Formats: sequence, C-alpha cells, structure tokens
Amino acid sequence: MVSQKLYCYVDETGQDTKGALFVVSVAVTKKDRDELRELLAKLEKASGKGKTKWVRTRKEFKIAYLEKILTQKDFRHKIFFSLSKETKTYREITLVTIASAITASKDEENYEALVFIDGLQKSEVKKVATGLRRIGVHTEKVRGLRDESDEFIRLMDTIAGLIRENEEGIEYARKLYKLGLENKTLTTV
Repeated sequence: MVSQKLYCYVDETGQDTKGALFVVSVAVTKKDRDELRELLAKLEKASGKGKTKWVRTRKEFKIAYLEKILTQKDFRHKIFFSLSKETKTYREITLVTIASAITASKDEENYEALVFIDGLQKSEVKKVATGLRRIGVHTEKVRGLRDESDEFIRLMDTIAGLIRENEEGIEYARKLYKLGLENKTLTTV
C-alpha cells in the first residue's frame, strides 16, 4: 500500500546555449496540490502575468508574479532547481534533478511519484520512466504536458527563466533569486 503520492512538475531551459548553460526546475507537491493550483491561478491573474510563457511575459508582470510566489509560505520547500554549465547531458541532468527534488520532498520511503514534464514527447516517456526507476525513483506515471495547459508547468517555466536570467546577470532576476533563497521557496539540488 502506497501511503504518499508526490506530484512532480518539470521544465528546463538552456538547450539553445549548446551546453553552455542548462537549468532544470522542479515543483513537488503532495496533498496540497489542488489548493496550490488554485493559488497559482489567482497569482497569475493578480500579477497580470496570466498564462503566458516566461519569454513572452512583460518584465513588470514577471516581477509581480515572482514576488508573490517567492514570498508565499505555501511554496516553501516545494520549488527546486539545478544549474549546469558546459554539458550536453540534458536527460541525465533532468533525471538527477527530479530524483533529488523527490528525495528532498518525500516524508517516507513508501511513495509513488507522478511526474509531468513540459514538452516530453510520447516516444520519450518510457525512456524517462525507466531512467527514473533505475536511479531509485518510485514512479506511478510519467507524462508530457504543454506549459500553456498547467499552472505548475507555467510556474516551472517561470522559475527556469528566472534562474537563467539570474545567471546571465540581469539585475531584477538577481534580486528575485536572492529573495527566493532567503524565503526557502527556491532550493538548489
């Protein structure tokens, strides 16, 4: 009998840099998933960000949305990321980041993870599921999602964009990144 379900949402950025920079962002929720989804929808609307992707969001809406997310106690210890440089081992980094986020989030050894990855093709699902199981993740389901369709995937798109812009030295991103670390809403794995 499985006593804990974990819902894991994943996005990445940086493949366009040809290995110079690669960011994976992961949100892990538990029983609070539905309440957090409602909160995300409210914050998207209140900030003006709406359902737009990070790259298409105006700077002032990015800032307003992230300030709301990164100061919410509800998101403490739920948002994880990894930052890699000079590598093209994208799948391996993604799998290890997911596994690390799940390990940091689980309350017990008896769990099942449902993993939703932005843009994951159906042809890749089995490979990713097998890769996660090989490194010890107990998966119930692995599935691809489109970022326009899910509040958590849109959040992970935003977090990946924030981490990338922080690394690129963009001032507002540096301030928000620091805020997230201080409030424990961002955790590096």
